[in-house]
Amino acid sequence: MKPVRTAFAGARHRRTQGAARGKQGLPLGPSRVNLHDFRKKFVGVLLDAIGDLSTVQKLAGHSDPATTARYDRRGERAMREAASHLHVPHFGD
Repeated sequence: MKPVRTAFAGARHRRTQGAARGKQGLPLGPSRVNLHDFRKKFVGVLLDAIGDLSTVQKLAGHSDPATTARYDRRGERAMREAASHLHVPHFGD
């Protein structure tokens, strides 16, 4: 009887082979790219470009803004830049 190969066993094999090749100083080979990688890049680039979570949420087809927010990689710099656009009037003495 042949052993059953599962997706998990295949992934484990690829990880151990990759680790062994890396330790030997050999190239690790092409990484596997999947559809979600493209989606993640699409959302991240849009957030970088336009910064509008609501618009990017609609373009990505997310029903919950929290889902889109998980892809936001802009960080502290973007928050400071956005805050710099605020104008708070000073009500003098």
